[in-house]
Amino acid sequence: MAATLHKPRLRRTVWLPRGSIRMLCIWVLIVLFVTVPLALATPGEVAGEGGSTASPAARYGDLSQTERIQAIRGFIERGDLDTAQLLLANSRFDEGDLGYQAAFLQTVVLERRGELAEAERLSRAILAERPDFDLVRVHLARILARQGNSTGATYHLRLLAESSSDRTSRERFESFIDALDASRPFTVGGFISFAPSTNVNNGSSGTQVMLGGLPFTIDEGGRAQSGMGVRAGLNAGYSHALNEQFTLYTAGSAVFSDYSGKDFDTLVGDLRVGMRYRTASRMLSAEFIADRRWFSTTPSDYGIGGRIFGSQALMPKLIASGELLFIDRTYDDIRRRQPRRSGQAEG
Repeated sequence: MAATLHKPRLRRTVWLPRGSIRMLCIWVLIVLFVTVPLALATPGEVAGEGGSTASPAARYGDLSQTERIQAIRGFIERGDLDTAQLLLANSRFDEGDLGYQAAFLQTVVLERRGELAEAERLSRAILAERPDFDLVRVHLARILARQGNSTGATYHLRLLAESSSDRTSRERFESFIDALDASRPFTVGGFISFAPSTNVNNGSSGTQVMLGGLPFTIDEGGRAQSGMGVRAGLNAGYSHALNEQFTLYTAGSAVFSDYSGKDFDTLVGDLRVGMRYRTASRMLSAEFIADRRWFSTTPSDYGIGGRIFGSQALMPKLIASGELLFIDRTYDDIRRRQPRRSGQAEG
């Protein structure tokens, strides 16, 4: 048996650069980190959120009404208003107060789209049925402020501050109110209304009375004198916040009452200058007052004095308040302004 001899082969060793070995290790680790989790994951986890391979629309349809509200709120917070509007328009919320919550989210969508008038209308409709829905009231105040209606916004913020059960919330609402007041230091207003008869002599509007079946004529001095009238007024004010608690202010007004009998026409003007101190639960103001009054264009009297007013919140929706008003009034000597009759002796 012949033996076969094989010629030994020479082995060749290939040396890789040190940098290439490092890059190869990095790529191996990357492949392991990507492929191993995918190999261990379930098909539902790979498909998407919630472990379901269904489409997003199908997943939304499987949610409860409460979960749908949370989902819509999430779209609004992310700025996807079109999707939020689509879901609100095609969803039904009839469990508990979820219908009101969905309506509130609709006002948020409208407000962010700039449809302020429609957002205000819907917010007021919600509050008409649910006046305790504070979140809607806060949002309505924001809408009114954006529309330039600072008075309306302040009214709703004041309701929230007065009904707040904790100090922090009251301070927050009060700060919003102060910010609105600071944005409009000048205020101007006016009114017009019917003025009731002064009937200063407590007289009758009739000309005859029946006593014992017999008619008696009422003389001119016993009849009502002024009759109905018209009253109009104008007021203006300016306030300047010294800090978060103290505010200086001044205000003036004029009120004119016009009657058919000119002798009863009146004009009253007043001026007030004061300082107001306000915290979350209390308010205190002190002011100087001066006024002047005319009857039928003739000066009648003037007064100088002051007023101190204070209020304290005892509990939500319960406020105790009081004021002290003092006026030193001086009356003009009207007799000196009237011409003397012939033959009348001087007094």
